[in-house]
Amino acid sequence: MPKKPQLSAPDLPAALAVHEQWLRPILARLQARSRKLAAVFIPQSNFAFKLRNIIMRNMPKRLLGWYFSGAIKAEMKLLEK
Repeated sequence: MPKKPQLSAPDLPAALAVHEQWLRPILARLQARSRKLAAVFIPQSNFAFKLRNIIMRNMPKRLLGWYFSGAIKAEMKLLEK
């Protein structure tokens, strides 16, 4: 994770602006990734919803764990940029 900037003046509005400037790029990357993943978790049609549920129920737990651990690692890499 990038080093958080330090302020020398105890000015709350300036501190909040610096904090937002520091967080904004990180959050924008995470939000963009979340929007892409939303299609998996929020299907567009009733058929897609049922199909997703069947696949998730019958998928081997090991494969599901691999998928989600990969997603977590990808998000950690986004935080490091």
